[in-house]
Amino acid sequence: MLDLSVTESATTRTAAGAKTAAAPIDAAERMRHALALAARRGHRTAALLGAGRHTLRVLSALYDPPLRIAGFIDDRAEPGAHVCGWRVVRPAEAAALEATALILNSDACEVALWARRGEFETMGMEVFRLYPELDCTSGGNAAPGQRQPGAALTASPAAIRQYWQSRGDAGAGEENSPRTYLRRVGWSALLADAIARRGVPLDAAILEPGCNVGRNLAYLMYCGYRNLHGIDVNPLVGRAMRDFFPELATCVTLTTGAVEDVLTGFADRSFDVVFTLATLMCIAPDAEGVFDEMARVCRRLLCTLEFEGRDGPRHFGRDYARVFGRRGWREVESLAFRRAGADLTNLFELEPDYTLRVFER
Repeated sequence: MLDLSVTESATTRTAAGAKTAAAPIDAAERMRHALALAARRGHRTAALLGAGRHTLRVLSALYDPPLRIAGFIDDRAEPGAHVCGWRVVRPAEAAALEATALILNSDACEVALWARRGEFETMGMEVFRLYPELDCTSGGNAAPGQRQPGAALTASPAAIRQYWQSRGDAGAGEENSPRTYLRRVGWSALLADAIARRGVPLDAAILEPGCNVGRNLAYLMYCGYRNLHGIDVNPLVGRAMRDFFPELATCVTLTTGAVEDVLTGFADRSFDVVFTLATLMCIAPDAEGVFDEMARVCRRLLCTLEFEGRDGPRHFGRDYARVFGRRGWREVESLAFRRAGADLTNLFELEPDYTLRVFER
C-alpha cells in the first residue's frame, strides 16, 4: 500500500529539532533546474536526499521529469516506507536505488546536507543542490535568476516586470509562458465559485489584473459572465488568448501593460469585481500602491487567491486580510491551503501557503 502523505523527517529538521518554515515558493522551479542539469550531465536516474516538508513544494517537478526518480533517502526511513509512491530508504541502503545523481531536498538544512555529500559521492553519486546562495561553497549548479552569495535577496520591480514581459519569447524557455497557464483549471473553478456564491450578476464588470492567457476569465465566460476585462504585462498574451480561447478573445477587453500602471487609468469603482490569482505575490514592496488602486477601482467584491508564505527572489508573501482591511474592505470568506494529504490542496492542485480571500466593502 502506498503512503501518499508527506511527513516531517529527521534529515530535514533543524539542528535543534524544531519544525522548519514552509519551503520557498520557487522550490519546484529550482528542482526542475537541478533535474534538467543532472540529465544534461548524462545521469538517467536520480534520488532525493530528505523526504520532509520541502517535498510538498517540489512535487510538481517530480512528475514527468527528464530522468527517472528512483526514490528518497532519509535518516529515519522505516522499512517499506514510501512518499507519494516513491521508495524511501536510509543512507546505508542508498546504493539499492541505483541512482547516479542525488538532489538535496531541503532548504533549511541544505548546508548541513551539502557537508555530508562525501558519503554519497563514494557511492558514485553526483550531488546537486537547490540553494547555493545559502553559503559560498556552491558547486555551481544555480539556476538562472537564483540568488548568488552576496546578491540582493529580492528582484527589483523593474526586473520582475522584465521577467514577466519576456515569458514565451524565443530563448526565454517555457517556464511561466502563456502556454503553461492552460493547466490547473481547478484554480479557475475555485475562483468562479467564490464569485458566484456572493450573488454577482452575470452582467457584472469583472477585472483580472495579471490575467495571462485568460484561463480564469474563460472559465467565468463559460459560467455566463460576459463583461470581462484583463490586464497583463506580457505582449504575447493577446495572441495566445486568441489561439487557445478564441471565444473569450471576442468578449474580453484586454489591456497590455504593468498592473500598477494600467489601474491608474480607470475611474473610481469601475468594476463590480476585481480578482487575482498568484499576481499580487509578484508585486515588490515598493510597488504596493497597486493595492490602493485595486481598492479604488472595485465597487463590490475583491477576491484574492494568493501566496501568503515566505518570500522568494520574485515572490512576496503577505496577509491580504490585513492589506485590504487597512483599505476599508471587510473579509467575508477565507480558505487556507496548508495541509498535506488528500485534501483541498491536492484536489485543486494548489501548493501550500496559498489562501483564498473574499472581501466586500
